[in-house]
Parts: sequence; structure tokens; C-alpha cells
Amino acid sequence: MKPSKENNKNSSLLRLDLDLHLAIKNELESLKKQKKGKGKISSSDIIRLLLPRLNDEDRAALLSSTFTSEDRHSVAFRNYTKKHKNATEDEFRTLVQFGEISFADYLPAEMKKSFVEQKGNNIAI
Repeated sequence: MKPSKENNKNSSLLRLDLDLHLAIKNELESLKKQKKGKGKISSSDIIRLLLPRLNDEDRAALLSSTFTSEDRHSVAFRNYTKKHKNATEDEFRTLVQFGEISFADYLPAEMKKSFVEQKGNNIAI
């Protein structure tokens, strides 16, 4: 069954991890069992309600999750060379590898922790 053209104008495709899709689907099923009136609750209603509650701390966590290992390495090396002007990247890697220095010592605070769950299987809702 094809969706009507009118419905297409008011909705869009959103890709989500499979586990997030299932969590929203389960929540909708739970709400469906508890609902009081005849109106329908959709995933858009859940997102519309929760999105304004996103605070600066949440945004910082999301932004810090965009750092890759390569980003951390280049920033740590750049900060290391500010103190040790003649250091090469190979020397830096060797020092890190043998535990003589720590990567974290040369990273800004926002790059030290970025443990947001890795993206898995995506599904469109």
C-alpha cells in the first residue's frame, strides 16, 4: 500500500539505530495500552516532547562523541609539540606506546571522554 501524497508532505524519513527504533516502538505500544482518549500517539510526539529538554550538557556529550582517534592523536601531538618543540610524531607515538607519557595528558577536557554508544544497525521510521 502506497502512502498518500498528502501524508508525504507532512513527514520525512529519519534513520535510527535499530535498538533506538525498538525502544521507541515499545514505548509507543506501552502508551497505546494506557491511552485515555481516541487520539493516536506517534514517535514524532515523543521526539517533539523530549527535544526541548535537551540541555547544554547533553549537547556537549553529543559533540564530544564526534571526535575520532585520529582527532585525539593529532590534537595530543600538537599539544605535546608546544612543550617539546623538536619532537617528531614517531617519537611521540613511541613514548605513548611504552607508557612514558599519556595521551590524556595532552588532550583538552572535552576530548578526554566521549563514550556515546556506537552507531549500530540503522533503521528508518
